[in-house]
Amino acid sequence: MLSILRSKNEIDLNKYFLVKYYLESKTTLEDAAWNLSIGQSVGNPKVRNQWETDELFENHSCKIITPDDPSILNTKSGIVEIAFPVINIDFKTDGIAHMLVNIMGGQMDIDDINKCHVLDITFPQSVKDCFLGPKFGITGIREFTGVKDKPLFGAIVKPKTGITPEVLLEMVKE
Repeated sequence: MLSILRSKNEIDLNKYFLVKYYLESKTTLEDAAWNLSIGQSVGNPKVRNQWETDELFENHSCKIITPDDPSILNTKSGIVEIAFPVINIDFKTDGIAHMLVNIMGGQMDIDDINKCHVLDITFPQSVKDCFLGPKFGITGIREFTGVKDKPLFGAIVKPKTGITPEVLLEMVKE
């Protein structure tokens, strides 16, 4: 089976979106990263089958970006960066839902992983071009609300359906 550990200069960053994770493993960080990479792209991390060819792995499996200090992969926790192939997702039709499932859709079912936190996501321009982006962004929302130095919170009003706009307004005022 092909290695999925690559340095950033070994992959075409236009063909991958990068997700930085904080992982804690029962075994090693490398095991957890490998299981996440395989489990969230091409198959079951523990079971190989006849359909999983070297070509399939090369073109469709996630890649673990080699850390600046590779010895961290022998520890039980730390930050890893995983490159997800853009080719695996049709960003124009089902991009957000499919992407979210890839990024954080089943890691906690993987025995080796104790904790998994997404820290950052970086998209190539080809993916960004499929979306309009946020209308205001956090800066615009802070300007609009006048809240600059504390967290913003949201809420879901209940009932959330079957009410008129006038009733909703009264509920929110209350």
